[in-house]
Amino acid sequence: YNFINKIKIEHKTHTEAEYYSMKITVQRQAIFDYLKDNTSHPSATDIYKAVSEKIMTISFASVYSTLSLMKENGLIRELAITNKDHKRYDSNM
Repeated sequence: YNFINKIKIEHKTHTEAEYYSMKITVQRQAIFDYLKDNTSHPSATDIYKAVSEKIMTISFASVYSTLSLMKENGLIRELAITNKDHKRYDSNM
């Protein structure tokens, strides 16, 4: 179960993913993999810390822009949790 399969489950083809600027990269796959297995609704900072252990060259800006892109394309949800300063993310659509 990976990023490409999620796109297909959402009735989007790889071609449509590219149309929506959803180029599949190692970084995007790693972010998606982390989110799909996580039930704690991590923040962008949490995601960055976890993914950067595997991909040391990833930047916080890349994580944040990827989360925004995935949200825009309906692959993840951004959650507003009361009494928290940071946005949280969920891949359980």
